Amino acid sequence: MNDDPRYYMLQQIYNFVAERPGFRTKNNFDLLLEFFTEINEDSYNGMKYDLSEKIIGKFGNVTVIDIQSAPMLVSRERFLKWIYLKMYQ
Repeated sequence: MNDDPRYYMLQQIYNFVAERPGFRTKNNFDLLLEFFTEINEDSYNGMKYDLSEKIIGKFGNVTVIDIQSAPMLVSRERFLKWIYLKMYQ
């Protein structure tokens, strides 16, 4: 996983989001929306969410990600491992 270029891409996007003001004070759902907005590949249709449970967009081969089991985004390594497995496994 750590040798996969896609994992490095996720790390870079995470770092970009983590540098934004308020990163440590926002709730996890807002941080997840920021992260998924950055990785969404469908700029025409945008991204949607379903009752704070699912994020809908184009994330590689995945179009729906269940975020109920998402770790706190501020837990960098846990979050990156979780999102990598959701998107690429």
